[in-house]
Amino acid sequence: GQGSADGLIAIDQAVGVYVDGVYAARSTGGATDLVDVQRVEVLRGPQGTLFGRNTTGGAINIIANQPTDKLEGSMRVDYGNYSTWLAQGVLNVPLGSGVAVRAAYQHREHGGYGRTVTLNKPLGDLKSDYGRVTFGFKPDDSKFSAHISADFSKFRNGGELVGLTAYSASANPYAPTELLAAACGTQALPPFPPGNATAGFLGALKAGAIPLCPTFGTKPGPVANYVYGQNGKTDIYRTFGGTASFGKSDTYGASSVLEYELTDDASLKSTTAWRGVTLESNTDNDGTPYNFTGGLPGTPGNRINQDQFSQELQLTG
Repeated sequence: GQGSADGLIAIDQAVGVYVDGVYAARSTGGATDLVDVQRVEVLRGPQGTLFGRNTTGGAINIIANQPTDKLEGSMRVDYGNYSTWLAQGVLNVPLGSGVAVRAAYQHREHGGYGRTVTLNKPLGDLKSDYGRVTFGFKPDDSKFSAHISADFSKFRNGGELVGLTAYSASANPYAPTELLAAACGTQALPPFPPGNATAGFLGALKAGAIPLCPTFGTKPGPVANYVYGQNGKTDIYRTFGGTASFGKSDTYGASSVLEYELTDDASLKSTTAWRGVTLESNTDNDGTPYNFTGGLPGTPGNRINQDQFSQELQLTG
């Protein structure tokens, strides 16, 4: 199958995600809470005929409940371990003949199931908020209908739990020799495994040298002590990462869907939409207090700021 887990600004997903028919270009923009949803359509295989490009692997269409002519609502509250709790509310209010408004909101959060000892911060925690308001207009016996909606989604987390749990010198013949000898100093990069002619797969380890301890000498350095010691090995829920891990994303948008029945068998629909995504994230990829393959160089983290506008006309019959 085809897929992509990369959230970079220049990469579209092979499986297109649509919210009420509006394309979510970034993977972050499609990561929304399923609140007050009527149905989720999952279409396998290329969907270019109906959904256009970027759907070579399939399409997922999330369709929310629309306003109705009934006064109704619902509430939900959940609680669980790790201080998990969720609060959700939905309210539908008719305003007149064929006119109604529907609102939905959800807040959920849970504490971290891990912790970075070095920075004394939780890992794996989450806080999220989601809200949507939809205005519907469809008078009785009218061939015209309009639905105007706006939504937002906010996610905050303390990063992923990554740690060094085991190390075997005999199983890693490409490790620096001074590290294997638990010695201090600076060791040039060793030969790379077959098929890996460059240092790219080591991330922050550039071609040149690896500092094994703050000062040179013959005593064991802190890196060697770390990988041969028990740090991070006795408790898989603790890590010793020295780089702050975090995730922040905000998704927001507005859309207008206007539809007119031309005949009993044909209709014309216009979908106008604007969506925006902002993302900041960083992960300590080695889970150690040393900069092996820590976060991205320069300003910490992966940053995305994207806005999109779309206009679609559909003639069906």
